[in-house]
Amino acid sequence: MKLYQDRCAEGKEKAERTGVKKTRDDRLTPSPTARELIRLKGRYREIASMREQLVEEIKQRVKDGTYKVQGRQVAEKLINREMVDYLIERGKERM
Repeated sequence: MKLYQDRCAEGKEKAERTGVKKTRDDRLTPSPTARELIRLKGRYREIASMREQLVEEIKQRVKDGTYKVQGRQVAEKLINREMVDYLIERGKERM
């Protein structure tokens, strides 16, 4: 990319010295799919940043002794995860 930029700069300088008018600029136009991927990548970075912040907050609460574990919520998460795993395995058996 640096080489391309240098060559473009050289071309512009030469055109200015010789008085030649440039007829067009090189442009890169991303496809709609590429634009969507760029947007999603930015969104992912935002979410990852928010998650890191949440993890740090919970770590601090654990250190301070103010984080309270809700046994019922832990049990529900374990059961839900087990149910999902069971359904996935069951689906694989049917294939």
